[in-house]
Amino acid sequence: MTPMVDRNALAKLQCLIDANPSIDWRTIALGDGSALDALDWCDLDPEAVMPFVKAYQRLVRILPAGEDHRAPALIASGLHSAIQVSWQRPLLKWLASRTSRVGIFTMFFEIISKRGGSCWSLTTSSKSYRQPAWSSGA
Repeated sequence: MTPMVDRNALAKLQCLIDANPSIDWRTIALGDGSALDALDWCDLDPEAVMPFVKAYQRLVRILPAGEDHRAPALIASGLHSAIQVSWQRPLLKWLASRTSRVGIFTMFFEIISKRGGSCWSLTTSSKSYRQPAWSSGA
């Protein structure tokens, strides 16, 4: 489970990401000690930062290519996984339709729409799973 996020934790995560520009965060094996040893940890404690790194990886895997920069804001808002995102979709759609300011909720609803407009498409790639009844798709 990812601990509560504060600005300091996000700054540490961003430092790690910036210090390792050649790393593909979507595919790095975070359970592989040799892959982790190769990272520039910015003098950070790997154990303290790892929950945020794992949350970052889960999010960049579901974000469209080129949208990785949005993951820290999603982590800060409490969305750390595809399951959390999929359960938030009806709320996000409702909020996006009722607000004039562009914020984290509107931004994330737009990302979901780019991914196919269905929370089902975010949480599984197997056609054997049913789309939840409460999700109408687009």
